[in-house]
Amino acid sequence: MVSLIQTTIATVLGPLVADQAALRQTVERQTDALRELERENGRQAAELERAASTIVALGEENAALKASHGPGAWRQTPWWLGPRCPRGA
Repeated sequence: MVSLIQTTIATVLGPLVADQAALRQTVERQTDALRELERENGRQAAELERAASTIVALGEENAALKASHGPGAWRQTPWWLGPRCPRGA
């Protein structure tokens, strides 16, 4: 009788224990993948922050350069065209 109970329990619980072990391994792999994604997300956030600060710095530098050249400097006649004079003169 005891042998029958042990056999029945082993037959029923054996596959359940194996499934539980397989699920545990799956959860561990998914946890590792999640942690790697979190690290990658952190690296990308830091890279984005650096890029944003670079853009701000370049914008400030660009504004300073525009201010130093005066408002109409880009509208002046290029040197190769010479002074403005009417055509045919």
